[in-house]
Amino acid sequence: MVHRELPVTQTPWGSITYLPKDGPIGVSLDRLGAWAACEIRFLRSLIGPGATVIDVGANIGTHAIALAGRIGPKGSLIAFEPQSFIAEILERNISANHLSNCQVVRSAAGNKDDVAWIGEQSFFSQANIAAVPLRKETYSKGGETRVKTIDALSLSQCDLIKIDAEGMGAEVLQGAIDTLRHCQPIIYLEANNLEHAIPAVMQLDRDVYEFFVVTSPAQVGSADDVFGFATETSILALPKALRKTLVDTGSECQIQPFSTLDQLADAVLKAPRFGDPDKFFRNAEAVRQHYQALVDSSKIENEHLNSELTRARYREALYYNQLTSLKAKVEAGAYLGVQSTGRLRSEESRASEAEKQVVELRNSTSWLVTAPMRWVAIISRKLLEKLRG
Repeated sequence: MVHRELPVTQTPWGSITYLPKDGPIGVSLDRLGAWAACEIRFLRSLIGPGATVIDVGANIGTHAIALAGRIGPKGSLIAFEPQSFIAEILERNISANHLSNCQVVRSAAGNKDDVAWIGEQSFFSQANIAAVPLRKETYSKGGETRVKTIDALSLSQCDLIKIDAEGMGAEVLQGAIDTLRHCQPIIYLEANNLEHAIPAVMQLDRDVYEFFVVTSPAQVGSADDVFGFATETSILALPKALRKTLVDTGSECQIQPFSTLDQLADAVLKAPRFGDPDKFFRNAEAVRQHYQALVDSSKIENEHLNSELTRARYREALYYNQLTSLKAKVEAGAYLGVQSTGRLRSEESRASEAEKQVVELRNSTSWLVTAPMRWVAIISRKLLEKLRG
């Protein structure tokens, strides 16, 4: 039983009770009213009414609620969640949204029916509740949970298996061999690191599936977005017969096909993560292209400013020549005892005006701006040279 009163937010797909200090899911729901919205929209586009969906690692149900709404009352969603307290919140969210097509399995999914231990959690303090791996050995600081296979469900239909199992993707798929063979479902597997992603991919038949890396923004569409450039990466294994389904989705996510493990590694390692200073941080080629564009832009601006500087220097030289000439005339007139005071005052006034123009020129925008811009071009060129090196 959920012992505390927890906050509820209205997402685009239904109301969700959540843990406000659970990062990142609870934090995102608390501040933005949604979590992984782009990814959820993408997954909904892959299925339709009447589909059967398995959500492994359903957590509090942000994806499950949205997918259950998509498949409708004739569809079926089976949600695996091994943490008892989180499973209670998941069941509350299913009930609150009047979803009769959902079944919660309070168990982990694995390669055999078994028992495992799950680490102790402090659900009301700052933590990532989902990031709790299972242990096969007895663990004093935690609790026991059951492990079941997907094949034990004996499904005659399965259209999508979503797996977010904290590194257990390979074991989950090993426990779904018969389901994969008979139903050929779409597989959507969390792949934020290669250590767990590669063994999972190796479980799938390349004659049946095409493979893609899906990179989705952690959250978009809010000025209060706390996730910056962060993305989530997942592996999509799509039955070749459904290839057109992916082409027609028009997803907000970045979808990259891969056929080798090197291509998979390249896509996963380049994806921006939480805390990165910019979206190019992990992609050297993108950094080079970005700074090359800056250098090209600065060259164009520098040519314009150099032209302005040349004109400014020409005007300065002209004014100085005028000033020197006028001062010489004034001094010569005084030395020769020029009697025409009116002419002398006129020459003095012209000299003063010329000197004023020189001062104004040196304070002008074109004069002041050109020097810093030249330094920008120089620094950009040096940085690009280092990147090329």
